[in-house]
Amino acid sequence: MTISTYPSFTLFVAGAERLIHGEAVTVTLQSLLAYGPQRHHWAVAWSGGKAGGSDA
Repeated sequence: MTISTYPSFTLFVAGAERLIHGEAVTVTLQSLLAYGPQRHHWAVAWSGGKAGGSDA
């Protein structure tokens, strides 16, 4: 899947569909490849998610 084929996701709607880890990594890499060359500096952070989550 490419970025353009993913629906718009939201964290603020009850029951909102969320990406699984592999999908999130894929979309992040596609975003970096698409927009990264336009930037001189990058800053990347990852929280690692919540402890005890069902998809941890």
